[in-house]
Amino acid sequence: MLDVNAITDDRQMRALTGLSIDAFCGLADPFTAGCQQEADARFSGQRPRQRRAGGRRKGVLASPEQKVLFLLYYLKVYLTFDVLAATFGLPRSKACEHAHRLARALKRTLRTLGVLPARAIDSLAQMQAIFADVPVLLFDTTEHPYPRARAVADRPADYSGEKGPPVENTLIANPARYIHYLGPTANGTTHDYQLLNTEFARNLGSLDLCQVLVDLGYLGVVADYGLSPESLPHRKPRRSKKNLGTALTAAQRADNRAQARRRVKVEHAISGAKRLSCVTQVYATNQPPLTTESWPWPAASGTGI
Repeated sequence: MLDVNAITDDRQMRALTGLSIDAFCGLADPFTAGCQQEADARFSGQRPRQRRAGGRRKGVLASPEQKVLFLLYYLKVYLTFDVLAATFGLPRSKACEHAHRLARALKRTLRTLGVLPARAIDSLAQMQAIFADVPVLLFDTTEHPYPRARAVADRPADYSGEKGPPVENTLIANPARYIHYLGPTANGTTHDYQLLNTEFARNLGSLDLCQVLVDLGYLGVVADYGLSPESLPHRKPRRSKKNLGTALTAAQRADNRAQARRRVKVEHAISGAKRLSCVTQVYATNQPPLTTESWPWPAASGTGI
């Protein structure tokens, strides 16, 4: 049985959960309140308790630390429930039940800590509240695999043209690799800029508050959103009969390298979130909250909690 008290090495803790020992211990204490909130939500007036709290056989996952280890180990390694149950000494059905219940408790905990990224921005005031102290916004879109549709007619809609069948999300991070915004999960065939247009209205003025850095996948953002040309890297000109030279100038290449050094932080934020294998492997369940909506937990984990 995997016991949290047997983990004393920081490297082993990162390998099992994706967090350092300090970050893990900092999450265990507020997780107790999250579990209590989840228990109160389960037993309401329509579904009263049959016995008092704690009035039953003590579970295998007795401590909050063991519960956090159980859930983060599942999200990090992303093994089957049969293997997960054998690792923690649980029945197979209980492993599935605990994973879903503790995932809801973890979401409540991260929301209480204020590290859960925003999922939708509908107004300028909400944009100002989220990015109040963020001078630079780094936009990017990340893909992660998704089970292929069983019906042959539904498969082309999931294929992105690069690798499939993926789904994708828009992320907004700051240079400190903190993920402030995680857009709704969309089909992999949706272009990055089209995805941005559906999430941020052009006349809202929400992108005028901070400096924005994007890649060439957001080519129309300067004209449509009124951003400065420095938000985009220089694009290589098209080759034509009148313009045979398609190379960038030395100054343009230097500007692109300088912007890439600043914008690479969003790639680091994505890689930090993808330490958890639940977003790098094909989803093995269609039951919420362990579907594509599990992205907020890796996103919060990528910030170091």
